This record gives sequence, structure tokens and C-alpha cells, in this order.
Amino acid sequence: MDSRDLPHTYHQRLHLPDYEAKLSALDPRTLDTGEADSPSQVWGRERLRAAMDWSGIDQIPVDLLVWGRGAPTHPAGTKIGGMPVWPAGRPLPREERNDWETPAQLRFFAQVNFADSRDLLPELPGPMLSIWGTEDFPYGENPMQTFWLDLEDLELAVDYAPDFSWDFMPQVPFFAALHRSWDRSHPQELRDEAEGQEGRKTDFCATSWMASKIGGQAVRIQNEADLADTQFFLQIKSINPAVQFPHAWVSEPEPFQVGPSLRKLIEDDGRLSLSDGGTLSFFVNAWGAVETVFEYC
Repeated sequence: MDSRDLPHTYHQRLHLPDYEAKLSALDPRTLDTGEADSPSQVWGRERLRAAMDWSGIDQIPVDLLVWGRGAPTHPAGTKIGGMPVWPAGRPLPREERNDWETPAQLRFFAQVNFADSRDLLPELPGPMLSIWGTEDFPYGENPMQTFWLDLEDLELAVDYAPDFSWDFMPQVPFFAALHRSWDRSHPQELRDEAEGQEGRKTDFCATSWMASKIGGQAVRIQNEADLADTQFFLQIKSINPAVQFPHAWVSEPEPFQVGPSLRKLIEDDGRLSLSDGGTLSFFVNAWGAVETVFEYC
């Protein structure tokens, strides 16, 4: 699954053999959380998976979003925060309000570019999804608007200046590299029948990644949202880098050290916590409309 031959026009793709020499002295069980926020976490899970027989598991491909700090190499790459790309000459999105109220500027949350993952997705209305939110994002009534964008005539929205901020939003944006892996092909809990093997952590045998990812299988959808006749295509979760391990970020080889307080942690732009670790899951119907489910950790 790990191949530099996969599409990578807009994204870097992880090459796990590059990390083998750097991380081989570590016990992969200390890194395995089922998450994929850091290259070291991906390496740990894939190393454990490689030692097991999954021949009885039906698999579907997934592109994990593995995070770095800063702007992506390509402005139209997948990222959270920072300066969005937006169609030239098109007004930035504003919150829909009653006729007598002044429309409010929405705040940019993320853009996800699917161009390098088209081989594992259903047909989508566009190659990029731009995600914007109100002050109540990610919860509240209608806290989010999404927009399908073409990849032509996009430019950095240099005049973007929102009127408000979110406490969880990093000052330094996150950008995504891709890693091709697999999920189990039907819904199930994060643990399977192999989890009880002696000496192994109970969650490392998960057959679906609890991760930010394109494609694959949605996990932990527990609410009563009507998702009939929709297809899962995207998940964005809170970002938790591999604390005190090297290669916590795609862009930084040094270990990530937790600050002495929550305020210091936020000032360090170290994590993204959507209401105490929440997850956004995105589904699309046959008409291209997006249904979003937000769940707390």
C-alpha cells in the first residue's frame, strides 16, 4: 500500500521505509493508538499490522491524513487553518441570516483536496471541499457551510480577515501528507477478535483507523443522523501528535513536547481539539449534498 507511484500532485506521500531506520529502535506498541496524526504513529500501527495475518479480513483502501505544521507545498493542498484558496473574483462565504440582519463573515476551517485520492472514492461533485464555520462551530445550529471547488482559477484569499476566532484553532496551520492504508470493509468496533493476544495493547488490532482520512470506513457514528443513501468520504478528527516521540510531525523530526499548561499548549499550536477530542465525519448523497456528523470523543 505504501507506494511513491500513487498520485501525489498536491500532497506528499509518506514512504514508511524512510522511517524504519529512524524509528526501528522504538517499540511500536508504545506508539500505537489507532490514530494517524504523526508519521511515527502510522509507522507503529503498520509495523504491528505487518506481523499479523489479516487474510480473513475484507479490506478497502484509505488515504490517511498525516499532519505537518505550516503551509502545504501546494496552496491547494489539504490543510486546516491558515489562508484558504478560493475562486478568483468570488466573494468569500458569509453566514446566511434573516433579511434584516447583516451577513457575518464565516471563518475558514479546512480545505481537503481529493485529486490524489480519486481512485478510492465515489464520484464527487468537485475535487476540493472547502469547510467554513460560524462562531458556534463545530456544534450548534447550522454551524458549518461546505463548498465544492474546482481546481482552476483558485487563488489565495489574501483579503481573508475573519471577525472572530476559535479557541481551538492553531495560529500555525496544519497541512496533510497522505499515507495509503486500509480499513475493514464493513462497520465494526475499533477492536476485533485478535485483540486479546497476550502481551499486546488492547486497541492496536483495530481494523479501522480512528484517524483523519479520505475514504475507508467511518467509525464511531453513534448519533441518530439520517445517513441513508449517502456515502462516507471524509473524516477529520482532533489532532494529537505523538507526544515525546520523534517525527511527531511530517515537517519536524524533533519530538513534540507538551507545554506546562493548556494555555502554553495552545500557544505552541501543538494540537487541535474539537470540543475535547471530537470528530467530523462527512457523507455525500447522489445529488452532491454533504451531510456532516460531529461527535464528541
